[in-house]
Amino acid sequence: MLTTPKFSKNLRVGRQTIEVFAQNSSGTTSKTFPINLKAKSLPLLQVKYAAGQNDIKLSWTPDKNVSKYLIEWKAPGSSSSEYKVVTTFSTVISNLQGGTRYEVKIKALDKIGETIAAKNLSLVTFADRRRSFYPGAQSCSSAKTKCKSVANTASLRKSKPRIRKRRLE
Repeated sequence: MLTTPKFSKNLRVGRQTIEVFAQNSSGTTSKTFPINLKAKSLPLLQVKYAAGQNDIKLSWTPDKNVSKYLIEWKAPGSSSSEYKVVTTFSTVISNLQGGTRYEVKIKALDKIGETIAAKNLSLVTFADRRRSFYPGAQSCSSAKTKCKSVANTASLRKSKPRIRKRRLE
């Protein structure tokens, strides 16, 4: 006779034991096994971002195993977070306060809703409108905690290139 296995959701990282039971016409027997549970480490998303006065633009590399992305943000000290779920590879968080630091979390979710990659960012919106429109977009990737400037941010800008007209004499 087979019975449905029971799983515990209260497992902790580290050394533990599990006990397996078997039952037949002769009776019930059990066997104990030592196990060592390790924490699941998530790969980090490669995220590009650009801050404006009242918004933050985010984009990341697509992954075929991801069905949606959960974006969460809040200002430090705030008691509540705001959320957004997207299926695209970029998004804009808008209606933000200028000159404010925001904690942003991006989680890549698979078809059943499990987190398969993540990225935590601390970003500041510009306080001054003149410094806005993303002149120095940043890129953060893999295990590095520091960010580096991205030279080509044309894909993140909305502005058109200027064309200078000169008079010929």
